[in-house]
Amino acid sequence: MEFSNNFEKNDKPSDVDFQAFMNKIDFPIDNDYLDFIKNHDGAEGLLDGGIYIMLWRIKDLIEINRSDEDLPEWDNYFFIGSDGSDLRYAFDKRDGSIRFIDLYQLGEVEPENFGTSFNLFLEVLSKKPAL
Repeated sequence: MEFSNNFEKNDKPSDVDFQAFMNKIDFPIDNDYLDFIKNHDGAEGLLDGGIYIMLWRIKDLIEINRSDEDLPEWDNYFFIGSDGSDLRYAFDKRDGSIRFIDLYQLGEVEPENFGTSFNLFLEVLSKKPAL
């Protein structure tokens, strides 16, 4: 996946941070995403189609993906980023797919499925019309 010039990838995470991330993963995760997060501790900016995306840093991933007794449906997802607002991107732990989740609809509407490939997720997202 090629990124636009307006997409900033962070530097490589420390080995300690990457290992902490790997210890948190309790589901089948896409190798494309693992390759990305191993080489870039998050990123943000505009994709080719003008969609803004934030892919969170490892420390943020670990903090955000803690279990929440008040929101048990969150336990099915491993959140990896957002649009900077109410929309989140997450791996569905049940099948490894990448989902597009509106926080206000979680538990009410089935999140949109982008497939199981991180690269395909970015490609599909870059073709969505910017709001």
